[in-house]
Amino acid sequence: MTVSSEIKADRVVLRVQGSRMTLDERVETLHDTVEGLSAKGYKKFILDLGAVRYIDSAGLGAVFTELIRLDRDTS
Repeated sequence: MTVSSEIKADRVVLRVQGSRMTLDERVETLHDTVEGLSAKGYKKFILDLGAVRYIDSAGLGAVFTELIRLDRDTS
């Protein structure tokens, strides 16, 4: 699993590449990407999961963890 980013004005589009988003597919890549971009001041993200066919609980956990962290950081 890889995550690419594209900056559009004040938003960042994150595209998850790979057919699976699972514990075995290094879901921490999402965290690393969001953390790096949020440290640069970006707080609005669009997550494109169009290429992902399967997400397990670790993948869902990674998405919700980042959502909660971003919400906490902007409050």
